[in-house]
Amino acid sequence: MNALDQIRPNGSVFISAGDVSGDIHAGGLIREISSSRPDLTFFGLGGRAMENAGCGLLVEPEEETVMGFSRVLRKLPFFVSLLARVAQTLDKHRPDRVILVDYPGLNLRIAKIAGKLGIPVIYFICPQLWAWAPWRIGKFSKFVDLALTIFPFEKEFYSSHGIDARYIGHPACDRSEDDLIEGSANEHELPQGRDILGLMPGSRKQEILMNLPVMLKAASRLKASLPRILPVVSHYDTSLLNIARNMADDLGQEIDVMHGGMRRLARSSRLCMVGSGTATIEVAFSKTPMIVIYRTSKLACRLAPILLTVPHICQVNLLAGEELVPEFLVHNDDPAPLCSKALPLLEEGETRDRMLSRLAAFHERFFRPGALKNAATTILNPAGS
Repeated sequence: MNALDQIRPNGSVFISAGDVSGDIHAGGLIREISSSRPDLTFFGLGGRAMENAGCGLLVEPEEETVMGFSRVLRKLPFFVSLLARVAQTLDKHRPDRVILVDYPGLNLRIAKIAGKLGIPVIYFICPQLWAWAPWRIGKFSKFVDLALTIFPFEKEFYSSHGIDARYIGHPACDRSEDDLIEGSANEHELPQGRDILGLMPGSRKQEILMNLPVMLKAASRLKASLPRILPVVSHYDTSLLNIARNMADDLGQEIDVMHGGMRRLARSSRLCMVGSGTATIEVAFSKTPMIVIYRTSKLACRLAPILLTVPHICQVNLLAGEELVPEFLVHNDDPAPLCSKALPLLEEGETRDRMLSRLAAFHERFFRPGALKNAATTILNPAGS
């Protein structure tokens, strides 16, 4: 029976996540809510973690789903059709609430649909409007009833614009060793006697195409000084891992790939190169040294001092209130800046020891479990939290 056929009046929740990290956090949230309210039915847009947590999906993950589509114009017919299907589904089944997880390009449109239908909208892992697009706050405040923020300063930003905002903590702190979709990572044997350089370009195809080439070029240059280095790429999507393999082959770069297991890769790495985003928190959880990359256009790099409203692009640095880990806003494949910061972090010495010490202090300060429980409690009883 289709999950939508099982929806009971006043007993259902629509939830939408648009990429791998959002899917994982949404899956954890579903499990946490269900532990208190097993009678609730969940349906929506997402991936395997949500499905494994008991959420009925409108679109199967094997199809051309919302998971990973980053260029709307290239898939405009699918995008329009998907939103029409969401609107029809929400109108027909009228869930108790809509929960949106990150991915504002899609989810703010769903918020508008739900708002016009009078369905309460909760945003879990809010878009970083405070960083790049504060002018979009009007649309957010018009259709979002409750914002659950993962950074303390986010609450202040959203509250200052008249939005009911609650700080719940970062859900990465709640993820266990047996994550919801670790794939075959636990069976993947990383080579012994090598210094692993973890490459985490991002969860979406476009992020891999943008970030991985400069990471691979940097790895090749670093290997000339440190032959023990082995670059390893982790991803949950095998088709994207194949893109990484082909890219490395074109550059003549030796790499290893593993399906899933980002946190295991972070723990096993001597250093990680990470695309700016949630993965930086994952690596910080493992207390592994890292450098962070945000690849964009040349024009965006030039406009960044004007458009960027925060001092850092990396979530770890934003939380720390300082540049705890090196971060780079780049528009080309020049590996020299990355290598200049990476080399002393790979070698034994004061630079590496200082970062390890500071990451340990960061971990002690910020990594407190309970974000998912806080979110679930607030969602089920917003008046009492």
